[in-house]
Amino acid sequence: MQLRPPVLVPIHGLSRDGVAEGLDPKGRLRDVRGAPLGSVSRVVGKAKSSVFYGVETPAEDAVAPRCAQVRTCGGCTLQDSPLARQRAEKQRMLATLLAPLGGTDHGLDGAPDAYGYRNKVELSFGVKRYLSTEELATDA
Repeated sequence: MQLRPPVLVPIHGLSRDGVAEGLDPKGRLRDVRGAPLGSVSRVVGKAKSSVFYGVETPAEDAVAPRCAQVRTCGGCTLQDSPLARQRAEKQRMLATLLAPLGGTDHGLDGAPDAYGYRNKVELSFGVKRYLSTEELATDA
């Protein structure tokens, strides 16, 4: 099986599904779960099912994630971005979703301590073992 080489994708925002997205060098829109907003990320796979492989250039406003499991559990994927940017992207995504329905923009009210409520974990099951980013980098 021929593996596709990684491509560099500037991540410009969130898709309708809340997944990071950007345009690859051929101009195709890539959905990349787990890629940090504003970064230039290394991505492998097909356009609509791209896999985040690492950060080539971090975003100018990147912050250290508060959770050590941010890339492993799949829950809080926007922790690399400051809270203001997370909320602005979610507000833009909401406005885009409501526009065809004639929805109005009421703004978002965020919790003052935005990290105290997060308890989301996305689990995947299959017959193949999951490889972490570190294992993928060492060709384990």
